[in-house]
Amino acid sequence: MRFIRKILIILLFASANLLFAQEELPVQRWYLGLSIGVGTMDMNSNSIDLNVINHTNPVGGIFVQYQLNEQLSLRLGAEFDKREFGLQLGYQGMRYDDTSTYVCYSCSYEYNITYSNYYLTFPLLFQYSKSTNKFAFNFKGGLYYSFLLSSYQYGYEELYIDPVEGLPFYHLDNNIEPGLFRIVYRGETENIINTYDAGIMLGIGGTYVLSNKMAILLEGNMQVGFQSVFLNPTMINLMHRSFQLRGGLIYRLNLNRIRQ
Repeated sequence: MRFIRKILIILLFASANLLFAQEELPVQRWYLGLSIGVGTMDMNSNSIDLNVINHTNPVGGIFVQYQLNEQLSLRLGAEFDKREFGLQLGYQGMRYDDTSTYVCYSCSYEYNITYSNYYLTFPLLFQYSKSTNKFAFNFKGGLYYSFLLSSYQYGYEELYIDPVEGLPFYHLDNNIEPGLFRIVYRGETENIINTYDAGIMLGIGGTYVLSNKMAILLEGNMQVGFQSVFLNPTMINLMHRSFQLRGGLIYRLNLNRIRQ
């Protein structure tokens, strides 16, 4: 019996050594993704006189995803992010100053400018996934940081001083002249839009597995910025907020290495 027991022990150790000597493929954890879609601005002004015109803009980029465990993953992306919006302001009837009792009802002021801003955005997100067969439902949240690449403006600013009703203004200020004055804005901005933005990103989505390496995704995100859109202190305090809808692909990277 002792001899048989020794033989069994030797065979057990030999089998274990053979198992460890075989090739081992670790669990696949790295994924590469591509997404593209649109983002709709959702910004509002606290001023009742100023109207913010929110535009829908393209957004897209790539990301790498690391699977921490079966349900939790970490995602880092680099995205092109266009943020275009307009500002409209108009007055009909003007006072020389806030304390003036005289009103020039035929005098008017109008401001109508659109800003087109292009950012490079880096989101860092945690994602929770729940899988059922080929479908997976995702919930994600984290932070983003954006660099301003370029900014452009186009529109006009217009002031009309009526030659008759504006006469009291001329007596108060020799620099005021009657007539229509119009400034046209077209081209790149300078010291107007903030050079960076940071905030939170939240989203939900889903994926459908096409093969053992490829899946398609559809997701909706919300971005909320903590930094004022405008760098110029004379401008209003306006915070970035947008909603995004995206589609894309996720590819499982073959980064496994044979271990002896």
